[in-house]
Amino acid sequence: MATTLFLSTITTVAFPAFSRAMAGPTAVAIRATMQQAIRLMVFVGTPLTLGVILLREPLIRVLYERGLFTAEDTHATAAVLGLLVLGLLANGVSSLLGHLALALKATRTSVTVTILTQSAAIGLFLFLAPRYDIRGLALASAITPFILALLYLAALRRRVPRLIAVFRDPSLLVIGACGAVLTVAILFSMRVASSLPSGLFRDLATLISGAVLGTAAY
Repeated sequence: MATTLFLSTITTVAFPAFSRAMAGPTAVAIRATMQQAIRLMVFVGTPLTLGVILLREPLIRVLYERGLFTAEDTHATAAVLGLLVLGLLANGVSSLLGHLALALKATRTSVTVTILTQSAAIGLFLFLAPRYDIRGLALASAITPFILALLYLAALRRRVPRLIAVFRDPSLLVIGACGAVLTVAILFSMRVASSLPSGLFRDLATLISGAVLGTAAY
């Protein structure tokens, strides 16, 4: 849901921007457009990632823990979700790079990168799942978009020289620092809410106070 509602919308808007940048005389316009898109992706994705990681247990309890869905199920689901969301930002960035490849009409490159990525994903699943059960599947799913992004960067480096430079953006360090502040704010709200009696009210208080304080701090 986080990917579809937030990160995919950025990719959708970025694609025509990439196409317009193709009309520019040099690769400078393409790099500038990609850098702006990545900056926005990281700005939106950082609080999503940190918020889900930190608040995943009360979030799952509020959404699902009733009837046959027990506290043990919540704990297991939270463990899986915490691993899955690690790949959220990489998923967004790899999607941007994939759309850049399409804008460059690098169809063969896209197909090759996809095949290599899926082959690596299968290898990760076969290696991690027997060792870490469902958590291994989640971890493999989180690692796969990193592989996809790296392969796209390697494949597109000739078409867009110095493409890797888009990640040398001081704004990304600022966003990282803001993410650290957000983390402190959410942890503080969780500590305060932990003094309330356990139950739905405490979970709701944790989620609402974490979202409000975290957003304000960010």
